Amino acid sequence: APAKIPDSAAAKDAAQKAATSEASSTPAPDFFAIVKGREKLAGDGVRDWRAEAATALQEKLNRKPVTGRARNVVLMIGDGMGVATATAIRLHVNQAGGGLGEEAPLPHERFPHSALIQTFTVNAQTGDGAATATAIMSGEKTRSGVLGLDRTAVRGRCGSGAPVTRIGDLFKKSGRAVGYVTTARLTHATPAAGYAASVERLWEHDARMPPDCLQRDIAQQLIERIAKGEVDVALGGGRAAFFSEERKDASGQPGARRDGRDLIEEATANGARVVMTAEELKGVDLKQSGPVLGLFASGSMAYEHDRRTGESTGKSDEPSLAEMARSAVSALEAASGGQGYFLMIEGGRIGQASHYGALRHAVTDGAAFAEAARLVAELTDPKDTLILVTADAAHSLAFNGYCGRGSPVPGLCYAIAPEGSRHSGAPALDATGAPYETTGFLNGPGAASSAAPLTAEAARDPLRRQRALIPMETETTSAADVAAYARGPWAHLLSGLVDQPYLFELMRHAAFGPQAEEKAQAAAGAADAGSSDARSSGGDAAATDAPQQDDDR
Repeated sequence: APAKIPDSAAAKDAAQKAATSEASSTPAPDFFAIVKGREKLAGDGVRDWRAEAATALQEKLNRKPVTGRARNVVLMIGDGMGVATATAIRLHVNQAGGGLGEEAPLPHERFPHSALIQTFTVNAQTGDGAATATAIMSGEKTRSGVLGLDRTAVRGRCGSGAPVTRIGDLFKKSGRAVGYVTTARLTHATPAAGYAASVERLWEHDARMPPDCLQRDIAQQLIERIAKGEVDVALGGGRAAFFSEERKDASGQPGARRDGRDLIEEATANGARVVMTAEELKGVDLKQSGPVLGLFASGSMAYEHDRRTGESTGKSDEPSLAEMARSAVSALEAASGGQGYFLMIEGGRIGQASHYGALRHAVTDGAAFAEAARLVAELTDPKDTLILVTADAAHSLAFNGYCGRGSPVPGLCYAIAPEGSRHSGAPALDATGAPYETTGFLNGPGAASSAAPLTAEAARDPLRRQRALIPMETETTSAADVAAYARGPWAHLLSGLVDQPYLFELMRHAAFGPQAEEKAQAAAGAADAGSSDARSSGGDAAATDAPQQDDDR
């Protein structure tokens, strides 16, 4: 987690003075590259909005749906990127480019089709990443904490539940390639939902599993999938889950396994090309045959803020999400022989930063995710590639008060000016006469310091935890809907309010056509979907005690 920076104990009048001086100064350049392809930001933020609206309407009137078969499907999941978080990312990116915040949509927000998506699970109004990712990639809702199994599974109960058929399984049975990319651990909930079956999302390696459960841990399932040729590319973090706790990797970090196995060596023996750094990834001949396994960090990969500023010791040699996406597209094209591929790309640390109340890290990881979306759109053809961008779940982030345009995100809320378009330069004040931030979380670790006076400097600190209403050790996801954006074959079928299983149906329809589901399932068979991975030979066992704490949800 990003370190907590305490709020300043300065008096309210000092806080207001500092806020006013910051508002009148020129913001310092931000550390990350502004999303490419956007118009240059300049002027006072006033445009001919009616003319822009007329142009946008005409573009929609001229638009024709793409109804050919999708050779490729790229599913991009911004972990925790609910509508409020997406708004914060957009404002932050535009402000870093010199604008007030609302000037340009993010690359995927330019996609022609969109919808709102419900994220509830079988047993939870507020879903978690394991069950929601399972719904997106299989069309089957399940219980929170469960991945790759149907709704009869009980969290922590070995042997419960039946395996589901996922979009990656269908692509493999049709002779196409499959890959997973994430900035979180490769064994974390969202990527694991694509290839593993587990009654507990936290069973990423054997040390986390109960001794009487014969289900294979998630890391082992990934290596087995790679060995069987069912996963061609896997790039992300989580190296510790793949080797023994008695050994250390090149960065000095110990492994986590207690069974003595080295799954990395096993993968290499089975023909996988294993890479650990950005330079090693660049050195791989992606046109050669053989799966590619990238394990770039012991745990989750660095936050984009830390990766770019060098504040994360030992992680400066990690690739960016866009770099991993580029490599994955090239490798999958080669692996499929031009037949096509399914690729899941996750911006995994957007939500993880939100859990810690670290909005600056969330929005900068969101900007990196947007850049990856721009790159994927540039590398692919909308005539044969469906790109679907969405989130697994929203977070409790909310916007506060009546803030003038240009109020920094993250930062203090500034009062609306009676003239012009930029805020007045004076901080907006709450009922006690104190300034407050443009955003906050409804719950989370920031509640502990919410009563302390707030300065502009503290509000803009990259390591600051945003203020929260309800005290929680970590902030939670939210029951709010998320957005989805699509471009390519059959993208026009994304509209209105739909549920997450609809996204699976859309991908299936685009790639295989009507009535393809029954044929594909008959060819795949339930056993091939991972039945042996999901079940204990001892039958149903009692559910385990309360789930272990997930270190970054």
